[in-house]
Amino acid sequence: MKWLTKIKGGSLQFVLFIGAVIAVLLLTFVLLSHMHIQFSKKSDTYIEIIKQADLALEMALNNPNGGQVGLRDFSQKGIETIVVQERWGLFDVYRIDASFQKTQFTKMALVGTRRPTNDAALYLKDNQRPMIIVGHARIKGDAYLPDQGIRPGNIAGQSFYGNTPVQGKQKRSNSALPPIAGQLKNSLEQWASPAFIPARSKRLNGLQTNELVHSFLEPPLVVWGEVLQLAGKKITGNVVLKADYRIVVSATTLLTDVILVAPEIVIQDGVTGSFQAIASKTIVVGKNCLLRYPSALAVFHKESRTDLNQGIPVPNIQIQTNSSLKGIIGYWEDVREHKQRYHPQVRIDAGATVIGQVYCEKHLELKGSVHGNVTTDSFVAMENGSVYQNHLFQGKIDAGVLPLQYVGLGYGQQGKGGVAKWLY
Repeated sequence: MKWLTKIKGGSLQFVLFIGAVIAVLLLTFVLLSHMHIQFSKKSDTYIEIIKQADLALEMALNNPNGGQVGLRDFSQKGIETIVVQERWGLFDVYRIDASFQKTQFTKMALVGTRRPTNDAALYLKDNQRPMIIVGHARIKGDAYLPDQGIRPGNIAGQSFYGNTPVQGKQKRSNSALPPIAGQLKNSLEQWASPAFIPARSKRLNGLQTNELVHSFLEPPLVVWGEVLQLAGKKITGNVVLKADYRIVVSATTLLTDVILVAPEIVIQDGVTGSFQAIASKTIVVGKNCLLRYPSALAVFHKESRTDLNQGIPVPNIQIQTNSSLKGIIGYWEDVREHKQRYHPQVRIDAGATVIGQVYCEKHLELKGSVHGNVTTDSFVAMENGSVYQNHLFQGKIDAGVLPLQYVGLGYGQQGKGGVAKWLY
């Protein structure tokens, strides 16, 4: 009987090595398949969470609660979703938190009111006097006018250089301006008050750095000072710049999504940015400025006897020539002494353009252009030392060129909300 041939040790090691490699490959394949299944499940869950967050936001936008701080809970497919609404100047901030077990998703949006499809170009309060249109003034779109209507006039030898005063339907206005939806006016009164700061905010006395970025996921940061000179500063995000007397923005300042609050706000020539400014006295925008959407300028003015008895006051809001603002201009007041005034509270100079909305509870002098909507108590024209009441001289209003995607102020009953900008 022959003995079996001996197998070399190296061959056996090779067989064991091949077996080990096959085992590792099989194990790797099993692990990869398991990871793929788990990743697919997690991806599906994450997609469902995002869909639920979008659905919750859409439901909240379609059913606003008038600008008050709100909290809504949504549950679907085991996903818990919370929508928190807080006032941010003239807009709202919506925060949507959606979660399922340990998976979470958050999105934030700056929200205003969607523009109605039948938005008029002009709403002029009925003060029992006709509207006079002069020069190269134009109104394109429907107009709500006093019972006495509109007619051409003459200022310093210039008559109306047009065929039709209103290129749209003429409707009758009321003896009161349409109210802003929600509690915006009360909110602006709070924002303009000296001691107000947003809820949960952190206060910082003075600005010690030239660059500041603060996420909307964090509580608001309030930078406070007597006078804030912002030359050379770059500030972005959930920041309120608040001064006891004055804020000055220069051409070397870059502001994005912040809010300025002071009695007087000066925006010097050549400023570019996107921000909101809320004042209790005056806002002046210099020449050649570009304030991108969604920007807003608002004055809530409480007049005193001293204010009423001074000489010829400056406008509370002034936009100088060749400047452009995309967003909202608004003037509100709390006047306890009803003395007749003839000067403009809002003045938009020739060559200046507003793409959005102008809302003025008193006199508006419009020589520039508004691509959107104007709502005002009355017009006024200051020419050659004379005051022309309820005269629109050279100004142009065109509702048709404002994009339908624009969101801003809502009138009357709160309309549907819309996203002006996604936040970070």
